[in-house]
Amino acid sequence: MKVLFIYLKCFSWVGGIEKFNRAFMKALECISNDYNISFEALSLYDDKPDTKYIENDYFHGYKGNKISFVVNSFLKIFKHDTVIIGHINLYLVGIIAVLFGKKVIVVAHGIEVWDSDSFLKTYLLKNAYSVLSVSRYTKSRIIENISIDPERITIFPNTIDPYFVLSDGSNTTEIKAKYGIPEDSKVILTVCRLSSQEKYKGYEQVLKVLPELKNTIKSFRYLIVGGGDKNEKDRISSIIQELDLQENVILAGEITDENLAEIYSASDVFIMPSTGEGFGIVFLEALASGLPVIAGNKDGSTDPLKDGELGILVNPEDRGQILASLSDTLTKKIKNDL
Repeated sequence: MKVLFIYLKCFSWVGGIEKFNRAFMKALECISNDYNISFEALSLYDDKPDTKYIENDYFHGYKGNKISFVVNSFLKIFKHDTVIIGHINLYLVGIIAVLFGKKVIVVAHGIEVWDSDSFLKTYLLKNAYSVLSVSRYTKSRIIENISIDPERITIFPNTIDPYFVLSDGSNTTEIKAKYGIPEDSKVILTVCRLSSQEKYKGYEQVLKVLPELKNTIKSFRYLIVGGGDKNEKDRISSIIQELDLQENVILAGEITDENLAEIYSASDVFIMPSTGEGFGIVFLEALASGLPVIAGNKDGSTDPLKDGELGILVNPEDRGQILASLSDTLTKKIKNDL
């Protein structure tokens, strides 16, 4: 079987979809011999691959050159049996593959497929051989908005990057010192991109309960890890000042995967009460690192937490629940540390 994986980016960007793409390519490589699969990957935005995940010979990156990418995608389609579309925004390539009788599989992550009113995107989803949905929530949203046979949608959960190495916790003191966190402070962690276009991660709700959290937790720091755009960073910085949280909140910016593992280890609780998450690989990373996890109960976050079996699910619009879950979790941590 000849498989063609066409996607937007993964080696040139940091995010959940990008992590999925890297792990997906590695999985294809691992099973290729056992199942007699040969595969190639085409990226619109990447330049060169990380060869841990895919060899140079099987990778083609177009560095944002859309014309070259589309032309070469069309040429490659005819040489493969199965075409996997890694993002619905590549619908044009996917539709061409469908029209030429190829077996087309579309990966559905989250918000990009939930409320699409695009005829062409809908056409691709309805006419693809199969849709791989990263969560039950994403599947339910697709069925809700598009007349599609539910049997053609397969739940295909996210996973941790195969090269994500857990920290042994030996650098906790150094990590806290790096970010100016007192040794006796509890660390609340959120890992996400600060985007003015995607204000659904829930960090603003967390910020707004922190003044009250001071009444029960004497010393804590809220560490927000991830890049973002200037408008959102400025907006969040203004909220921090308005709530007089300059001493309690740290915007860490982008970091490497190696440093991220260390930060998970140095933290006491992970929280991201989102309202529009397709799945949330960061929840898996936090759980694997041994952290208590708090997530929202209105989106795909319920899947990694197994409906609350592996963590705490709260109404992401209820600040009282967010506050109570943080206070209870950190209070238990303090008692356990004594």
